[in-house]
Amino acid sequence: GNQIRELPSLTRNPYDFVTLSGNVAPTDVNTTNFTSTRGAGFAINGQRPSSTNILLDGGENVNTFDTTVGQSVPLDSVQEFRVITSNFSAEYGRAAGGIINVATRAGTNDFHGTLYEFNRVARFASNDFNNNANGVPKGNFTRNQFGYSVGGPVVRDKFFFFNSTEWTRVRSREQVINYVPTAQLFAASSTATQAFFNAFPLGTPISGNVLSVSDVIARAGLTGTSAFTSLPGTLPAFGQVLYNIPSDVGAGLPQNTYQIVSRFDWNVSDKTQFYGRHALESQNFFVGTNSASPYQGFNTGVEVFNNNILLSLTHTFSPKLVSQTKVVYNRLNQQQPLGAQTPSPTLYLRPQVTRLSNFLVALPGYLPFNPGSAIPFGGPQNLLQVYQDFNTTLGDHQWRYGGTFIHIQDNRTFGAFQTAVATLGSNLGAALGNLVTGQLAQFQSAIDPRGAFPGQTVTLPVGPPNFSRSNRYNEFALYIQDNWRARPNLTFNLGVRYDYFGVQHNKNEALDSNFYFGSGSTLAERVRNGSVQLAQSSPVGGLW
Repeated sequence: GNQIRELPSLTRNPYDFVTLSGNVAPTDVNTTNFTSTRGAGFAINGQRPSSTNILLDGGENVNTFDTTVGQSVPLDSVQEFRVITSNFSAEYGRAAGGIINVATRAGTNDFHGTLYEFNRVARFASNDFNNNANGVPKGNFTRNQFGYSVGGPVVRDKFFFFNSTEWTRVRSREQVINYVPTAQLFAASSTATQAFFNAFPLGTPISGNVLSVSDVIARAGLTGTSAFTSLPGTLPAFGQVLYNIPSDVGAGLPQNTYQIVSRFDWNVSDKTQFYGRHALESQNFFVGTNSASPYQGFNTGVEVFNNNILLSLTHTFSPKLVSQTKVVYNRLNQQQPLGAQTPSPTLYLRPQVTRLSNFLVALPGYLPFNPGSAIPFGGPQNLLQVYQDFNTTLGDHQWRYGGTFIHIQDNRTFGAFQTAVATLGSNLGAALGNLVTGQLAQFQSAIDPRGAFPGQTVTLPVGPPNFSRSNRYNEFALYIQDNWRARPNLTFNLGVRYDYFGVQHNKNEALDSNFYFGSGSTLAERVRNGSVQLAQSSPVGGLW
């Protein structure tokens, strides 16, 4: 425990210590600072990062929607950190790559505690390459991570307590420079273009460099004739807006975060031990950290509130038979809400982001630089877990056997194309021409199909669908492991495990549908004769 707490860690996240293990390679980490790309951010044994089972005190600690770490805990609450990269026994399952288990501290007969603060400031950091190249000054940040831990006896030799709480405060802002269309360009454009942009005023007026029509044509290398290139060459077309947003400039996203671990241990008798542990994590990432725009009302943040509760009972029936029972309730709740603006189309010049003179072009809408991404997103995910394990010693054989049951309820809102994606053109020349004439090349929006399926006709007008689901899963496992010491210098580790992963179903099964094969002697015929159907009325009677 002391060694773990004294290891250098930039963010004091215990799951970062996976990098110390063998057969481990780090993967890209999402710069939003509240999730790794998958797993714990590491590939173990050459497997996908998703193929990592992440445990907290031996109980599941995985966000099953994206396979990332469910919640973290203060480093000062960690007693033991274990990474199993290969040859793990049959008691471990649900993943083939590796096992990561963080065990929390317990109180003892002596009072122990810590009080700490870790501080990082921009004064001791350098500017990054892109900022230097574009003449953007270094961002200013302050990160404070502070907390305490305390543990000791309530009744000596009988009842103990432990608590650790940590707060993280990050303050940083970054100046962002985007190009936006000018009022002069709107005045020369169609009434449709004017009406759209009039509904979304800028939060900050144009105050930087202004590109004329001729400048845009030259810098973008436009050829041919369009409504845009036909405008007067001296007409101001795009101007720079300079605005500040809460951003990660070297110390993580601006946030108010706290983590709490509370635990009690009770020696019921010489043969029975019981402990309970509650871990809580609250994160508030400031408005503008998730979606940021120079137009008013499109800045959004992220809110996270996680709980993990574990009860464990160990009973020794005899020197040769020990039982351990664990019940775990894990509730993960991440919310990525909309901002002040109601759902409205996000306008893009073309399917990919556009730059002028190395600066992004921003148009109104949520996530203006992430075509196809979607908010609102999130919802509570509940996991109820029951573990039963036995240890038996018979001669040279040490048996471990038992089982697991996990019930998963994922309540999720995913507003994919709730804020429609409107694209002006497939290339920049066509897009600028359509911007002037008020024409769209593509409009993508989610609709309620009213019972119709792909290939069938939907009568206009249409409305939005239900973007929320409550998916349920049941999983269980049985295993038996025999560690047979055949000779003093020879041990066989023999085990077998069975895992069952149930078919997901929605609380409202009328919201489940899939493609089902039709009749035919070849795969092509079965696809041709197949159709999308409601899961409950399909030939298999389920989603799959």
